[in-house]
Amino acid sequence: RLSGSRSFALYAALEDTDGVETGKDAPAEKEAEDAAEAPSADIPEQDPKERVLIVDDNTVNIKVLKAMLKTCGILADSADSGADAVRLLMKDEYDLILMDHMMPDMDGIETTVKIRELNVPWAKTVTIVACTANAVKGAEQMFLDGGMNDYLCKPVKLAELEAVLKKWTGRDHKEKKD
Repeated sequence: RLSGSRSFALYAALEDTDGVETGKDAPAEKEAEDAAEAPSADIPEQDPKERVLIVDDNTVNIKVLKAMLKTCGILADSADSGADAVRLLMKDEYDLILMDHMMPDMDGIETTVKIRELNVPWAKTVTIVACTANAVKGAEQMFLDGGMNDYLCKPVKLAELEAVLKKWTGRDHKEKKD
């Protein structure tokens, strides 16, 4: 459960996403993105050392995850397709990738396989976490067998995201209590 100030910061960042179209040219997209990136005294200081990439074809899902990560002190990059993710990953290193499963053209498992095959030293070891609504029996094992390291079920809960961040980065990203 979110504390009052953290809950307010998350909801403020997401406020403009109600009714947002999911296309690239959605009129409210810029406003919601600005809200998600606006500084707030209630959000922990961002750690420039931690690089997270969100890969999802749904703009609203990206905004929600970015807002959640921001409350954890992490500013994330995003890619709206597997192909875009592979292009980004050929030139930039990330500590953790949050990967949607069901995407057009190249799904999350296919994207993971492509990432693991990249000719960059860290591609075989970068942590890839499936973020999916596919919660059927055996789904988690399917993602692990596909080269991913972990699994988060959508809708992603902040406490579960924090636990995954702690598990794979070794740092506690929960709100600091006074």
